[in-house]
Amino acid sequence: MKNSFPFLHSSHFFRSISVKKVSIAAALTMLSASNAMAFSEEKFHTAFTQLVSVAPANQQQRIENAVNAWLHQDYINSLQQAEIDASARADANTNLAALETFRQLLAQDPGNALLMSYTGAATAKAAQYRGTHQEKMQLVNNGMSLLDQALQAVDTGKGDRMGGNTADTGVIAMHGKVPVRLEVRFVAANTFLALPPSLHQHARGGELLETILNDTGFAQAGINFQGAVWMQAAVLAVQQHRDGDARHWLNQILEQKAPQTDKATAMLQTF
Repeated sequence: MKNSFPFLHSSHFFRSISVKKVSIAAALTMLSASNAMAFSEEKFHTAFTQLVSVAPANQQQRIENAVNAWLHQDYINSLQQAEIDASARADANTNLAALETFRQLLAQDPGNALLMSYTGAATAKAAQYRGTHQEKMQLVNNGMSLLDQALQAVDTGKGDRMGGNTADTGVIAMHGKVPVRLEVRFVAANTFLALPPSLHQHARGGELLETILNDTGFAQAGINFQGAVWMQAAVLAVQQHRDGDARHWLNQILEQKAPQTDKATAMLQTF
């Protein structure tokens, strides 16, 4: 996330978790099936799994292996590089398959804010697999547009009610144990935080996280989702040198025995 937009690479999107980095895979947790949503949960689950999958090697490792193979003509390094390149191609194909599934689900239910948010995230992530600046920009802009529409839907309440965006029965729409409005905002927050700083979306991602944490429905959301939000809030606090806030959110994970306990414990030991 250090480079300017024209040099957007896979390392900028959905990176694996460490003290200063968090991935959408770590932040988003698979939610249990819910009859509140009309779309196929089986297809959604498959697309979600594909979306958050990551290649076993990051961009830096690919570069290092390529340099070593070139400098030393090392047969082993060359084999490793071939495996890494194959993994990267598989990662691209997996993400594009997820994007296609989300697009199909959204086409069947075009007013669904949840599907809109995931389609937007998958579209933005696909930018890392395109070669030209124009292609990357188009995908990121399209993804952000979908996310904006999803956020507008839940902000106005239209995407937060049973019956889709046109009906309002007074019943809050749920996806598993999580209110749809919170999941939509979390998908958007993680996507914005994964974009390059030059696009000026990080502050917006942080604001969405704060909105989720302050939402009256957050306390009733499933513990998997709560832990994911607390972890993302902690990682963002570390990035912004707010160690006190980071400790607070990590301790919340420990106190509530969220599934992210091991990661929270490891992060607390770094302070």
